[in-house]
Amino acid sequence: MFRSLLLTLCILLGSVRGVAADPIRVVLLNPQGDHWFWEMIIDFMQASADDLGMELEVLNSNRNYHLTIRQAREVVQRDDPPDYLITGNEKSIAGEIIRISDRAGVKVFLFNNGFVSRKAIKPRDRYKNWIGEFIPDNFSAGYQMGAALIQAALDKGLYAKDGKVHLAAIAGADKTHASTERVKGLMKAISEHRDQVRLLELTSGNWTQSRAYNIAGSIFSHYGDDIQAFWGANDTTAFGAMEQAQQRNKTLGKDILFAGCGWYPPAIKMVSFGTMLTTVGGHFMDGAG
Repeated sequence: MFRSLLLTLCILLGSVRGVAADPIRVVLLNPQGDHWFWEMIIDFMQASADDLGMELEVLNSNRNYHLTIRQAREVVQRDDPPDYLITGNEKSIAGEIIRISDRAGVKVFLFNNGFVSRKAIKPRDRYKNWIGEFIPDNFSAGYQMGAALIQAALDKGLYAKDGKVHLAAIAGADKTHASTERVKGLMKAISEHRDQVRLLELTSGNWTQSRAYNIAGSIFSHYGDDIQAFWGANDTTAFGAMEQAQQRNKTLGKDILFAGCGWYPPAIKMVSFGTMLTTVGGHFMDGAG
């Protein structure tokens, strides 16, 4: 079950090549670099590739999305291109990568981030070499985080002066499916408690702790102590807000609650300590299954 993506690619191409074929070669376009989440993805993919006898090559672009597109173009133009190109849709770049791969006749598979628009084209429709996608339920993740924060604040009797739970949210990157869907999930959770919750601010944190730290600082400066919960699109944005709260002598998990996403090991540890309410995750396994 945990190897379905790479295993599916192995079966698809293996049925064409036959038994005595060369190893299936896969290139992953990593839009980040040495980011903990992508390190978790790559480690899991590499373990799966080793089990399946596949060759995995990883190209990092360190958040330079123009470079990601250039890497895709260079990969498919090689004299001996890979069998598959795997990529996401960070900053809405997947459309161009799909077009590049399709023209070159290289199979491309989309995972982790899909298209923001529900009217987007589908795999194997206009572009035959775009063979599929495997996208986590980010809406559900955002909803679970928001619902858990709101319910815990209500249960603990954490209210602002107006009698409502004041919640601030730090999203991921703009024009990115994962962030957009998680925010939609949060908004649904808030709508279910519209008389009990007030959303103070929703700001893009670009997935980073440093940016989230600065955003949280501005929010605390504006609203003072009248904040009961912070929702972070991933664990590191939650960490940025937690760092600010600690500097303002807040007791994490008691005076103010935090939720994140990713199953980052330090976040899981904080949940066990009670300083962080929850981290929703498991999608780091998507690259391998």
